[in-house]
Amino acid sequence: MPSPAIESLLILQDRDSKRLGFEAQLKGVPADIARVEAKIAAEKAAIEAAKQELKELETKKKLLETEIGSAETNMG
Repeated sequence: MPSPAIESLLILQDRDSKRLGFEAQLKGVPADIARVEAKIAAEKAAIEAAKQELKELETKKKLLETEIGSAETNMG
């Protein structure tokens, strides 16, 4: 069985090692946040592009429906 002094040093070494690991993780947090924010911005841009495309398609649909209605009126 190790002496109490060695046991205390081993506990201290383990805690210090864990502390260093946590500090390393904390240093990586800003980069992780930036990555997530960039992904959110890209997704928002994709959503806006899809909304714009939907509006354009709805406008084209209305124009085509108007043309079809005019053609049916002229034929009938």
